[in-house]
Amino acid sequence: MKKLLYLLSVTLVTLTSCSSDNDTDSPSQADLPLLKKYVITKDGNTTYTGEYIYNENKIVSFSDLNGNKSNYTYTEDLITKIEDINVKGITTLVREYSYSNGKLESVYYKSPYGEAAKIIYTHNQNGTVSYKKYFIELSNGYEEENDTGKFTFKDGNLIKSESFYSDGSPKELTTKEYDSKNSSNNNVLGRKLLLDYSSTSINNLVKETIVTFSGTKSTTTTSVYNITYDAKGYAIESTKISETNGTSTTQTIKYFY
Repeated sequence: MKKLLYLLSVTLVTLTSCSSDNDTDSPSQADLPLLKKYVITKDGNTTYTGEYIYNENKIVSFSDLNGNKSNYTYTEDLITKIEDINVKGITTLVREYSYSNGKLESVYYKSPYGEAAKIIYTHNQNGTVSYKKYFIELSNGYEEENDTGKFTFKDGNLIKSESFYSDGSPKELTTKEYDSKNSSNNNVLGRKLLLDYSSTSINNLVKETIVTFSGTKSTTTTSVYNITYDAKGYAIESTKISETNGTSTTQTIKYFY
């Protein structure tokens, strides 16, 4: 299942979405900015460029300069499928989303390598969301429970993410802090419902601390985001400064609407 694990680790890394809630005096959804392109640079060199195509406020596709592409399918106002396609035109991963009462209930992942995975979400009465991950062998239908975890929200923002190994021992703990500004990802219909992405919050991430556990050892990475906004309060540039064990890295993202 190593290929599926790799694909999931690559495809589930996306930009954090943020935006303040719209009230009755807010502009119509059609007038709100949508992120068309972003460019990531590290040490002065461009490392990644992504571009989005929309139909009104529904995302149609995402592509990078290497020729990889993700196509989105909606059922009414909900994103129900994302297909990842590589530069050769081969589908490398399909994600199918199921909902209940407007909330994400499960995600099913299928790769062309005879492997699959699923995540089952439970929306708790206290506002947290618990999940369980399973890996599936398509040849025999065997399911193996993998990680479990829990998301904690405050004021519409994901402030804590906890994950555990199958034996219950801690795997990763992430805490997040936000500003009160806008981000165009939240203007994409259905995007913030996707709990398997980092697009579930409604304000901009300004600080993140990730603690990863391996046996009795742990590693802490702290990232601070310095953000520049346009006149409408949307991010146009974000510089991420991360420190792990005394080593710092800097990454800059520029946003285009």
